Amino acid sequence: MFNFFKKNNKTVLVDLEKAEKEGLITREEFLELKIKRTQRELDDLKESKKGRKK
Repeated sequence: MFNFFKKNNKTVLVDLEKAEKEGLITREEFLELKIKRTQRELDDLKESKKGRKK
């Protein structure tokens, strides 16, 4: 499986869309990876906000 999480978000979406079009991943996998990426970004944001409050 590809490691899309080390790249910036715009590059990730382009790579995911490209992989989907080339048949390397299914639409379901594409959406699952987007969800995981977004959840990770949300968690990072929450953690950074917690750090500022301390």
